[in-house]
Amino acid sequence: MRKTIQFRAIASSCLNSGYVLACHPQIDPRFDTNEIQEAIVECGDLELRPAFRRYARLWSYEDNATCLRLDTGTFHPVRIDQDGPEHMTPDRQLPRQSAMVHIDYLMFGHFMYLEYLVGRGSKHTLFSLDGDPGLSNACLASWKERFLGGRLDVAVLTCNKSATIDEKTLLWPKPQSSNGRLIQRIPICIQSMPGRRGLLPTAFCPRE
Repeated sequence: MRKTIQFRAIASSCLNSGYVLACHPQIDPRFDTNEIQEAIVECGDLELRPAFRRYARLWSYEDNATCLRLDTGTFHPVRIDQDGPEHMTPDRQLPRQSAMVHIDYLMFGHFMYLEYLVGRGSKHTLFSLDGDPGLSNACLASWKERFLGGRLDVAVLTCNKSATIDEKTLLWPKPQSSNGRLIQRIPICIQSMPGRRGLLPTAFCPRE
């Protein structure tokens, strides 16, 4: 059976300007899967839990096999065990050229880069994130000091991508006033996150 190689990517853009700050694909061209597999066997990574492995960032054939043995409902609606493997289906395979990066490490690397890029120069930052497992954890961990200091707001947004325009219009909430500002109507649902402050429906938006 012919199998496909599917890569994901994480991107962030500025709400005010539309400028794409970063886009990181789930691939590392410096290695290939067979090289990583040999290195994993040589250093004894397979005897350790994933988080403590030297090559934990990259997919191995064992990671792929572990995913295929899991029940199909393990990853729905979210991946409960953040230390567990990601979703992989029998019709997909790992690349022979280059190596695939585990999405968790890609998330952390993405937000760490954003913190380095713009975090130091912004007094207050707003993030709107989709509901992918681990995305909010990566954001809050990478921006920990700003979050604890009250300089970071995070909103987790969900939307029905298959809904028609009319169906989305019916879901639009009425404008509400918040701290003297008007929150515009948008076709999304804001998920409450206990412990996170100021959940506003915005994309990445640094404020002076």
